[in-house]
Amino acid sequence: MKTSDYYNDKVDELIAADTCFNNNLYWSRKQQLITSDLYVIDKTGIERIKSLSFGRKFVVIYIDCSENKRIEHMRMRGDTKKIYMKDCRTMKKSLKV
Repeated sequence: MKTSDYYNDKVDELIAADTCFNNNLYWSRKQQLITSDLYVIDKTGIERIKSLSFGRKFVVIYIDCSENKRIEHMRMRGDTKKIYMKDCRTMKKSLKV
C-alpha cells in the first residue's frame, strides 16, 4: 500500500485505527476489523477501536516476549543491532501505560 492510500482512506473515513512506527504508517480499515477473526494491533489502536461502535465484541490478548526471544527474531529477520535498538526504543514509548 502507498502513503496516498492512507490519506485517501482517512478522507473517506475508512480507518479504524492508525499509528506511525519508525516513520512507517500503519492503519486498520474498519472493514478489516469486521471481517477478521484475529487482528494484531498496538495499544493505541486498541484504545481507538474500543471507542468505536462495530456491533461486535473484541477480546484483547497481550503477548509478552522476552528480550532474548526478540533478539532471536531480529537475527532471523536479518535486522542489524542498530535497527533492533531503534525498534526497542520506539516500542517502549508506544507501550507506555
